[in-house]
Amino acid sequence: MTDNKRIGILLVGYGAPTDCSHLAIKKFCKEMLFDRGLMFGSRIVWWAKVRFGMLQEISDEYTKSLQTLWPQGDFPEWPALNTLCQQLELRLGGSEAVKVVPATCYGGHAIIDALRQLRSSNCGRVVVLPLFPQASYSTTGIVKQRVKSAQRHLHWNVPLRFVDDYHDNQAYVCALAASIEHAGFNAQRGDKLLLAYRSIPTDDIEKGDDYELQSGSTSLYIASELGLSRESWTMAFFAKPYDVRQYLGPYARDVAKRWGQYCDDRMFIVCPGYATECIRTQYYVKHTLKEIFAEYRELKGQPEELEQQFVYVPTLGKTRAHLKVLTNVLTPYLEEE
Repeated sequence: MTDNKRIGILLVGYGAPTDCSHLAIKKFCKEMLFDRGLMFGSRIVWWAKVRFGMLQEISDEYTKSLQTLWPQGDFPEWPALNTLCQQLELRLGGSEAVKVVPATCYGGHAIIDALRQLRSSNCGRVVVLPLFPQASYSTTGIVKQRVKSAQRHLHWNVPLRFVDDYHDNQAYVCALAASIEHAGFNAQRGDKLLLAYRSIPTDDIEKGDDYELQSGSTSLYIASELGLSRESWTMAFFAKPYDVRQYLGPYARDVAKRWGQYCDDRMFIVCPGYATECIRTQYYVKHTLKEIFAEYRELKGQPEELEQQFVYVPTLGKTRAHLKVLTNVLTPYLEEE
């Protein structure tokens, strides 16, 4: 296969700080909060809110979380992305057919550098897969903006195709359902399932973002695949306490309180919108939500019992199941247009 027939594939994740120092974490948070795709209202007012409050608050939150989980800075997202890229390249025909490279929206792995790598590999067209199964303005939308901006900067007019979302992909739904069952979930014994997603500003929904509908659709597909009755599961979103806008609810913390206080059943939580482990899944779910659940279930000081009652279902990460999902998602986009 000649070089100009080679297809470039760009896998884009969210990102993480370059290390666990407070300076690196603050730089990461600053890059994220000053992203024009996340700003709203007057830029001057937004700058003031971030500079004199939000930046310090979120930097402190990230510092506490990241230094607790990964004090050496060995964040799991980037190794998982690298592994997925290597395996996908082999699965999709080898380096002569495709070139698969990773990038992140924020942190030290810029999209423009990944595009340079694809250009140096003489790719004739590029497929961009944002690793956000449910698309939103603040995730997939930002990926699109950054890819197009980088392409203009590089003066590289290669044809681009974007995978907008894969919230209803059958392979994706089946893989998540299988991971939930593998974690031990059993509705017949009364287990409860929480499907938790990242939240988005409600004003984005009013502007036409259908992320809420996609999240609901994914939840319904998973529940159907597992054969669940409606009282066995619910969906919720992670709150954004550092932002001044109204965010989409209901919130996962409220479900943890309610199920901890009023239910005697085991609580399983899965995060369908996260392709790999990150601070949200590893700290907020496995620490913050678990502590809330333990308090209302009166399980503080009983770690073994808590582990049995509050069960986190890992993300698909760098598993073979995830590789199969991404292959299934990408294959239609590799065909000649």
